[in-house]
Amino acid sequence: NNSVLIYPNPDNTILNIHLLNSQLSTLHSQLIITDVLGNEVYAETLTGIDNGISIAKWCEGVYFYEIIGGNESARGMFIKQ
Repeated sequence: NNSVLIYPNPDNTILNIHLLNSQLSTLHSQLIITDVLGNEVYAETLTGIDNGISIAKWCEGVYFYEIIGGNESARGMFIKQ
């Protein structure tokens, strides 16, 4: 996705989220993370351009994120090792 940078990917401790899209980063954007079965495993309101979340206790696997802010949204995936 060209409006969000998720790193490192794959990761096992802290997932860093850098919002490149000005509309996503200036508003209080909503982050929703789901597992491969579509179960919501995490939700948070992001503030600012750089955010980090701890995924150390999560199960290994593929996760999907959606960030919604204003009229913009961004989706993608990351791997927890």
